[in-house]
Amino acid sequence: MGTVRGPGLHTVDMSLSKMFNITEHQNVELRGEFINVSNTPILNAPGRSIGSSLGIINGNTNGSQGARNVQLALKFNF
Repeated sequence: MGTVRGPGLHTVDMSLSKMFNITEHQNVELRGEFINVSNTPILNAPGRSIGSSLGIINGNTNGSQGARNVQLALKFNF
């Protein structure tokens, strides 16, 4: 736990799916997952060193939740 708090993290994730029946025992499922739908930037904590960079946010993190991520899936059940 640090002494300086950074900006909060506010993201929205969404999932949409639709199932299509082919026969009584066979169907196809189409699914889309959207991570960070609004493409909100995830910022680093402010600088803690004394000097000109104190309190300045230098950029985005390069973590796994940085940019919008879209995943599409097609599944055949039999």
